[in-house]
Parts: sequence; C-alpha cells; structure tokens
Amino acid sequence: MDLSQEDSLRLNVLAKTSVAIRIDENQQVIFGLADSKERRIDLKPSGNTGQYLRLIREHLSNVVLGTPGGYPVFIQRWTRSGALGAERLSKLLCLGETEAIVAVAASPNITDTLAGRAWWCLPTAEVARLMLSRTQVIQGRTGPPLAQFLLEHLPFEIESTVIIQTVHILLVSELIDQSAKAQLWAQGQKNPAYLIGFLSAGPEYMIQTDSQKSSETEDLAQLSNTVAQHIERALSQTGKHYLEGCTRALRTATDMDSVVETLEALHRFLMPIADTQQLPRTPHLLSIAARERFNWVASKIDDAEFALILNRHPETEIKAIILLSLVGEPLVAPIFAVTDASGSLMRKKLTPALDPAFAAIKALGIAEDH
Repeated sequence: MDLSQEDSLRLNVLAKTSVAIRIDENQQVIFGLADSKERRIDLKPSGNTGQYLRLIREHLSNVVLGTPGGYPVFIQRWTRSGALGAERLSKLLCLGETEAIVAVAASPNITDTLAGRAWWCLPTAEVARLMLSRTQVIQGRTGPPLAQFLLEHLPFEIESTVIIQTVHILLVSELIDQSAKAQLWAQGQKNPAYLIGFLSAGPEYMIQTDSQKSSETEDLAQLSNTVAQHIERALSQTGKHYLEGCTRALRTATDMDSVVETLEALHRFLMPIADTQQLPRTPHLLSIAARERFNWVASKIDDAEFALILNRHPETEIKAIILLSLVGEPLVAPIFAVTDASGSLMRKKLTPALDPAFAAIKALGIAEDH
C-alpha cells in the first residue's frame, strides 16, 4: 500500500510549514499548527486504515527527521524520562506521535512556547502534569491554562497516586487561588489522597484554622541550619499540624501507594533530624536507631542550644520527633512484599510496623482522627 499522491504532496507542505502536527485517527484528519492557525488535511485512505496511518507517520518522520521508520520505538524509554536533547524537541511535535509529544512534555529543556504547542497536540492530564513540573512553564503563558485543566479534571481521577501528584503540582505551582486551595483541602478531609497531596507539597501548604495557627513568625519554607533548629521547627504548632495530617493519612489510607507517599513526605519533612537515608526496616531496629540518634544529638549538639530546646520541650517530645524522623517506606516494605491487601485489612497488617510512629505522635500530644 502507498500513500495517495494527493495526500503525499499535502503532507509534505504541512510538515514543512507547521510547528506542530496532530492526527485525529477517528475522523481521518491531520491538523497542522502554523502562525497560531490550524491547517487541515482530510485523508483519503486507499486501503486498510491502520496501515495507511502508519504510512502517514512514516512519511512525516521521513520529511521531519530524515528517517523513514517513524518515531523510534527504542528511544521511547529514554524520552519518557526526559533524557532527549533540546535540538530535536521542536521536530518531535511534527511527527503525529503520542510518545513523541510526551517526550517533549517530559524534557527538562522544554520552553513555554514548546509547551503551548505540545498542549495543542495532546491536551491530556499526563502531559499537563509533566509540563507543570518545569519552572519555565509555570512562569509562562501556558502554565495557568494547564493548572485550570488539571483542577477541573481532578474530580474524575480515581487512582490515588494521580490525585496525590496532581494536588502536589497544583499547590507548588502557585497557579490556583485560595478558594481552589480551600476546596482541595475540604476534599482532603474526605479523601486521603487529596490530603496526602498537601503533605507531599510540604508543611507550608497545609491549611490551618485560626485556632491552629501559630503566633510564631518562622518561615517553614526556609530550612534551618542546625539539628536543634530543625527539632524546634518540627515541634512548632505548624510542624505538629503537619504531623497530625500524616497520622490522619496513615489512619485512613486505602492502598499501598497512599501509605508509601505519606511516609516519604514525612521523611522529607524530618530528614534533617535523622540525617540519614538508611532507614530501619523493623520496629525493633527503629527503636535502636532512635535511641542512638538521640544520644548522638545530646552529645554533639551545642550545649546551650540543646538546653534551649529542652527548656521549651520535654525530653519525651524530642525523643518522639527523633524517632519519627527515622520512619519511612522501609518500615512497611517487608509487609508490602508479602501482601497486596487494601483498605482496613491493609491498615491492620501495617499496625505492628506503624505502632511506634503512632505512639510517638501520641507522645507529642497530637490528637488523632481515627
């Protein structure tokens, strides 16, 4: 089978004059974007539609990249991770290939202009999330409509990891207003995935009531320099509010991904206190590591500084926050390795592993929502 002569000629013109190309397989139409205007080609297949579309893509690849094989399947894995250089990004948008568009969206070298073209090619939630992870897109003209799309599409998402990631992106991008944030927070009181999105974004994004707000003037977005200051930060009203959120998320998590995302968020928050990536895998090892870390802190930290936090907080609270700093995904990994349970059964199986963390939360005087 060959392309009709008419289609071949029109494709040549479209490929050479367009900055992006989109193929509508259902309607058998190809659109080209040039000077902010769409051009359209109604295809006239001369045989099997699927085979004809493959020939279309091979023809586009030959014109755009100089290779007749279509979008190279063997580099899909690389481009999905954003490892493709900038020089071919603009050309990839003219291939009519979904994977090529995703490659552009995932690239750290994407520009706001390319983001706008990629969005024209493939306006999906996946593409929007990928592009909103880049500062240049957030700060450009393309960022706001991407954020609005994700916000409107979010109620239709069902996978917890997708919800968590989307909420995180919307918060960190700062492209939604306070009303939208409040609505997401309200959803977080009913759906743990939304709450975990806030936790993943960080303590500075958590919403507090007037009674919860601290009179402290510390900026939690700015990390301190010493272990004592990190402990003080974690034990602040804002820090405890964040820890309460982590507890609530763990108490209501319905799947493995939600638990892991919560524990990773908790570890990121308290990591400067633990000062290690090698986290314990059992409650017994956690207890030993927490005791050793407390002894190290007590012996190495500046005496005056340590005395200051001891004056402000009971030793039991300092020990509790140090133990929590060593809680992470490795603690539940052995359990998840042998079970695929979800819901209340999953939480029951996790109880022995997470009990030390919940005990530490209780020692901090943080009320738990069961």
